[in-house]
Amino acid sequence: MQELKPAEQTYQRLVHDEQAVIEAAEQAARQAIVTNQQQRQAQAQQSAVKAEQTLRQSHAYQRYLQQLAAIIVMRPERPMAKQQFEKVTPPATERPLVNSYQFGQMVTEYRQTGKIQVRRLAMLDHQFVAALNQVTQQLDEQQTTRFYDDVFNSCWGWQYHQQATQRADWEHLLTTRWGQSLSLAWFEQLATQTTRLQTQQWLADNADAGMQTALQQRLAAHEDRQPIARDRMTRPELRQFCLREQPAAPTLEAFEQVFDQQYQLPVDRQATAHETLAYYYIARQYQGDHQRALQQLNWLLKA
Repeated sequence: MQELKPAEQTYQRLVHDEQAVIEAAEQAARQAIVTNQQQRQAQAQQSAVKAEQTLRQSHAYQRYLQQLAAIIVMRPERPMAKQQFEKVTPPATERPLVNSYQFGQMVTEYRQTGKIQVRRLAMLDHQFVAALNQVTQQLDEQQTTRFYDDVFNSCWGWQYHQQATQRADWEHLLTTRWGQSLSLAWFEQLATQTTRLQTQQWLADNADAGMQTALQQRLAAHEDRQPIARDRMTRPELRQFCLREQPAAPTLEAFEQVFDQQYQLPVDRQATAHETLAYYYIARQYQGDHQRALQQLNWLLKA
């Protein structure tokens, strides 16, 4: 029996070594599974983060924020807000960024507090809420400034060629949330105030504190009552400007000068607008065959 002990010991050692190899292989297999799962989770998380960044930087997402903000700043009642919300096309996402009920809550909160936080709606994306709040407040500030600028301009700054055009501008201002408590008679009377002291006294008797402060600031900054230039312009506004001002402009230079009084856009956009004005002015002035005129122009430039 003594002679069998070395062989038994060798056998036991081999069995132990084999068991260790098996356990190591099983451990390696388990670790490989865990590592693979972790890698997949990391890749999925990276893909999700990248997709989220792509979404937030996309034109569709930014446009969606702007469209929702345009509704919110008007402070509509909840039923009207929901109707307008349903007309807006959201960007493609796995789940909606906001639903009709949540949007109604946002509109109500902004009307009451001037902010969008909706902390009780825990399911909402906090980054989306913060971005919408920022865009809405910026738009609200821009539109508020624009309203008071337009009150100043429509009463004193702009030179109207027809009284009906001035009246149309006042009627438009009355449709905004800032002008709902005003009237055409109010604008007509304000426009007749010719001195700063006279205007201040009239405003003290006929305007709320916000209107008084806003117009007094503008009167102090523009004592000559020259137009307050806009720094933004839409296509409809450019079209409206052309229709109003071109017939009364004796020259292209005069046409462009009026535009520069009313608009001060970034340099590149101002230059592009001038090019558009030139084409429009020439087209309206020329009464002949446009196609033949273009042929003559091409011939001249090639000669």
